[in-house]
Amino acid sequence: MVGDIVLAPSPFTNLRQIKIRPVLVVADVRDGTERDWIVCEIASGRAVHARKVAKIPEGLQTGQLLRLNRPARPERLTALNECVFQRTIARLNDSKTAEILVAIRSFF
Repeated sequence: MVGDIVLAPSPFTNLRQIKIRPVLVVADVRDGTERDWIVCEIASGRAVHARKVAKIPEGLQTGQLLRLNRPARPERLTALNECVFQRTIARLNDSKTAEILVAIRSFF
């Protein structure tokens, strides 16, 4: 599942709104009966983000994103239970997944 792009409810940072967005699954944190995953936000491509990673479509192995030019935002991580994942829409290739994981680790 790491490397999958899924549609899931993604909270705004003020926690007042939630929007269904594509997110990239980046880590398995399942424990016992908990089925949690760490996901990385995928931006709409409209706004300028200083820490964005190269555009996702360049690294798709399968599937597609409706809007092109969507960058991953490695500083925007959330833990979500897999029961809220609506469906898998794409999968990144291994090199693009590794690039994003390196960018995420650079924050810690």
